Amino acid sequence: MRINIMRCRCWLVVCLLWGLQAPSVEAAKIFRCVDDKGHVTFQQTPCTASVGGEGAGKLEPSGKGRHFLWRLTSGEATVYLLGSVHFGTDRMYPLPPVIDAAFAKADALVVEVNTAALDPVATARLVASLGNYQDGSSLREALSDPDWQKLREAAAAVGIPFEMLVRQKPWFAAMTLAVAALQKSGFDSRWGIDSHFLARASAEGRPVMELETLEEQLRLFDDLSFEVQRALLRQSLYELEHSGEFFGAMLDAWQRGDAAALQALLKAGFEDTAAGREMYEVFLTRRNVRMAEKIERLLEERRTYFVIVGAAHLLGEKSILSLLTRRGYRADRF
Repeated sequence: MRINIMRCRCWLVVCLLWGLQAPSVEAAKIFRCVDDKGHVTFQQTPCTASVGGEGAGKLEPSGKGRHFLWRLTSGEATVYLLGSVHFGTDRMYPLPPVIDAAFAKADALVVEVNTAALDPVATARLVASLGNYQDGSSLREALSDPDWQKLREAAAAVGIPFEMLVRQKPWFAAMTLAVAALQKSGFDSRWGIDSHFLARASAEGRPVMELETLEEQLRLFDDLSFEVQRALLRQSLYELEHSGEFFGAMLDAWQRGDAAALQALLKAGFEDTAAGREMYEVFLTRRNVRMAEKIERLLEERRTYFVIVGAAHLLGEKSILSLLTRRGYRADRF
């Protein structure tokens, strides 16, 4: 029997793919390509005979909402706001020319977290200090006998040593399993939109700015109540096998530029439980307010910025876009 995707509460999939920028596994390889008009581009897929194609340098709103890309303006300031997929596949590339053209016009790249600049050793220590029990406690204490057995089965299914999970807190065990399941399904943070443009910014010597830090994002999980953390892990255990299918549906909606479909998938996952509503508030609504304030400050400068946030932050009445348009900024969609 196929799962009803509209009823799947794949909370971690949404958080990792559409709301929280996960650290990259490794730097992606970048190809320097020249199209038939002599324009130089940087991309993660091998060069073809014509990279840019007709109209690659043009940048006008489509009026049809084909992409998760908006332009906000204020005086001499411009912010191109792109809704990101934090995990992806090589089949997503090359990106639509209009997205590359917007990046080419920017003075700086702005991301949630500059994962390319993270120190691997310091990051590992941070993750271990927040994600693992430090007082001798065990994950066993958080799970019933059936759930403990389900954890064993889930670890085996995604190829993770069970012993690796025992000292992890519920939220971190859920994240570990979710990332492994996504990677097994063929999705990887190396192919995420953020990683793609961070690599390009590095190759081109373009400045990179952050809206948050990795520690801030991880503490969002660690500060969740025990009951919500346990609910997150239990939900992940019982829907882990469907995470790839759920993300596939969301990725299809993103590639079509179908905001309504993506919003429906997003709301279906969070609305019908107290834990889901709390996570939506913590991971999306509150962060939208903070990030909108930082983007508004960018709109006070005489520069052009290319800002990438998870696509979930651009959906709904409490999204970053809604907050900024209510403050008087015009948003044109491409």
